[in-house]
Amino acid sequence: MWNRAPFREPFSPRAITSVKEGISKLKTIVCLPPIGVKGESLAPWILWSIWLSRNNKLFNASNLSAYGTLNLAIIRAREWIQAQDEIPKPCQLPKRDTIVNLPGNYI
Repeated sequence: MWNRAPFREPFSPRAITSVKEGISKLKTIVCLPPIGVKGESLAPWILWSIWLSRNNKLFNASNLSAYGTLNLAIIRAREWIQAQDEIPKPCQLPKRDTIVNLPGNYI
């Protein structure tokens, strides 16, 4: 699975000796530009897709190939990036110097 991922440098999970080391290594891996995941990490999406494929195999008797799992990871990463671009920016209300006169003594 990992050797088919479109990373600039190959990633070998066998060289990882701890979870902490694996996570720190996966954070630094750069994807090749043609897949459309610029500046984002594909590794979390691969891990998530492996997890979902495993669950589907165990609970739904569905067997997805390594290539299919990797393809789903790329699709999910692209969808996530696209969804982040579509989130509307919060509008800011203009600042006004407003004085409110309230009856009574509020001290």
